[in-house]
Amino acid sequence: MTTQHQIRKEIQFLRAVAVTLVVLSHLGIGMFSGGFVGVDMFFVVSGFVIGLTMVNEQVLTGKVSFRRFFERRFFRIFPPLSFMVAVMTVYAYFIVPFTKAQDFFIQQARAALFSYGNFFFMFRKLDYFVQAGDITFFLHTWSLGVEEQFYIALPLVLGIVALIGRRFDVAHRIRLWMIAFVLLGTASAMVMVLSSDEKYGWLDPQFRPGFLFYSPFTRAWEFLLGLLVAIAVLKYEQGKKYLNSTIRTVLSVVAILVIVYVLMTRVDGNGSQIAACALTALATGLLVFSLPGSKLDVQKFFGIKAFQAVGNSSYSIYLWHWIGVSISLDLMRPDSSVDKAILVAASMIPAVISYRYIEQPFRRIRTGSTRTKVVSGFALVLIPALMLFGLDFTKTQAREDYGNVYASSVLGGCDFMNDVCVVGEDTAAQKVLLYGDSHIYQIIPLFVDYTKTHDVQITTCALVCNGEQYSTIKNGTFVPGNFDLVINSFKTNSEELSREVRLDLATTFSQFASARGAKHLIVLDNPFYSESVAPRRIRKPELTPLSRADQDAIANPITQNWKEDAGEGTFFYDPFMVLCNATECPLEKDGKVLYLDNNHLSMPGVKLLEPSLISMVNQILAQQ
Repeated sequence: MTTQHQIRKEIQFLRAVAVTLVVLSHLGIGMFSGGFVGVDMFFVVSGFVIGLTMVNEQVLTGKVSFRRFFERRFFRIFPPLSFMVAVMTVYAYFIVPFTKAQDFFIQQARAALFSYGNFFFMFRKLDYFVQAGDITFFLHTWSLGVEEQFYIALPLVLGIVALIGRRFDVAHRIRLWMIAFVLLGTASAMVMVLSSDEKYGWLDPQFRPGFLFYSPFTRAWEFLLGLLVAIAVLKYEQGKKYLNSTIRTVLSVVAILVIVYVLMTRVDGNGSQIAACALTALATGLLVFSLPGSKLDVQKFFGIKAFQAVGNSSYSIYLWHWIGVSISLDLMRPDSSVDKAILVAASMIPAVISYRYIEQPFRRIRTGSTRTKVVSGFALVLIPALMLFGLDFTKTQAREDYGNVYASSVLGGCDFMNDVCVVGEDTAAQKVLLYGDSHIYQIIPLFVDYTKTHDVQITTCALVCNGEQYSTIKNGTFVPGNFDLVINSFKTNSEELSREVRLDLATTFSQFASARGAKHLIVLDNPFYSESVAPRRIRKPELTPLSRADQDAIANPITQNWKEDAGEGTFFYDPFMVLCNATECPLEKDGKVLYLDNNHLSMPGVKLLEPSLISMVNQILAQQ
C-alpha cells in the first residue's frame, strides 16, 4: 500500500456537493428538500479520509498514534466550532431575547461545544425536520456530536484490535481492522433497521425518530463504511487491480443515480428519511470505491477551482450557513425566502474568515510544540465556555432589571413542570391541591411561600403533569387522600380552549373537589397581551397599556361559562381586579414588566396578585 496521503480532488468535490445539498435543503428549495442527505455523504467521506490516514500511518510506522489521531481531530473540528460559538454568544447577548430563548441558546451552545449536541436534541425529542431555526441556532451541530463520539470510540476499538494482533504483521493487522469494522458496522446497521420497525417496542414511539436520526449507534456504520472503502481503494491503488474500468464506471453511474433518486423522491416529503440516509451513505461509499480506474475519474473536472474552494471550506460553510438561516427566522417577520437567501449568502463571509484565519492556521498548530498545542487547546475550550457563563450571568441580571423573572427561577426542590409535587408537612392541618396548565404553574411560588407561614401542605400538578394525570382526576385515582381546597387555573383568554374543553374541566374538577371533601377555587385567566414582543438588549418593546374594554370583551363570556359550568359553591378569583383599572390594563409597574409573553405573568406580575389571592384562600380555608 502507498504510504503517501494527499488531498484527493474527488473527495473535495464530494464535500462541495454534500455541503451544497445541505445548504439548498435548508433554504427550503423544494427540489432539494432531500439535501439533508449531504450529511450522510460527509459521514462516509469522513470515515474514508480517516481510514486513509490510519492505514498509511500503520504501514509507515507499524502503529497508529492515538495522540496524533486526537490532535488531528481536535484541531480540525474545534477551532471553527469554537469561533462560531464565541461569535454567536456575542450575537445572543445583544440580539437574542433575554427570555427563555437565551436559556435554550446557552444549553444548545454548550451541547455543541462539548460534543453532545445530538443527545441534547434526541432526549428533548426535537424533530430535525420541524424545528424552527430561530430557537435552534445549533441544531446542525448534531452531526458534529455524532462524528466526535465516533472519533472517541474508534481508538478504543483499534486499541483492542491492536492487542489481539500485536504479533501479526501490518497486512494481518489491517485485515483484523476490516473484520472489526464489518462486525461493528453490521451491528450498527442492525440497530438502525430494528429501531425503525415499530413492532419492536423497546423504543418509545415519540423517542424513536430522534434516536434513529441523532444516535451514534444508528450512524456509526456510515463512518465504518468509509473506513472499509479506504482500505479497498488503497489496495487497488497499490496494484491489486480488481474490477475493470467498465465495471467501475457502471458502479459509479449506479451510485450517482441512487443519490439523484433519493433527492427526487424527497422533493414532496415522501419516503423514509432513514431509508434516504442509508441509501445515500451506501451510494457514496460505492462511488468513492468505484471512481479510481473508472471513466468518470476525471481529475481535471474534479480539480476545477470553484469545486475545490467549496470543498476545502465545506466545514466552515456548513457551520455558518445554518446561522444565516436561524438569524433570518429570528429577525425577519414574516418569514421570507428572499431574506433567508440573502442572510445565508452573507453567512459565507464569516465562513470564509473562519476557513482562512481560523481553520487553516490551527491545522498548522498540529505540527507545533506540545506547549503551543496545550495552550491553544485550553483556549479553544475555555474562551467560548467562559463567554457562555458570562451570558448566563448577565441574562439573569437583565431579567431582574427588566422584570421578566420566571417562576422556574424561584422554584426548586421538585420538578414542578412535570411531576406531582408536595410541599409542606404531612401533618399540616390543611391541604391544598393546585392543578392546571402553565397558568397554575406561574402562581405556585406564592403557595410555596404560603406553606412557610401557614400550617398548610400543597400538592401541585402543572404543565406536563396536568396532561399525564388528568385521566386519574376523572376516574378518582389521583393522589390518595382528601383536600381542603382544590385550586385550578387554565389559559383561556387566548381562546385556544374550546367551550367543550372548558365545560369538561369545570365539571370534572367540581366533582373531584366534592368527592375529596374540598372547596373549589378557580383562578380566572389574566389579560391576554396579543401584541407581546420579546425584549432584546438592542431594543425593548414599548409597553402601551391594554384596553380594559377589549380585554373584558374576551374574558367576560369565558368567566360566565366557568360560573355556569362549575356550579354553585365554586369560588372565583379574578386577576383583572388587580391587574387592570376601569379603563386599561398596564403592562408595567414601578419599572418592572408584568408579562413574560402574551399570556403569562412575570414574577412581579404574580406578586401583585399575592395579597388578594392569599386573602381569599384564607377566607375559604376558614370555612372548612
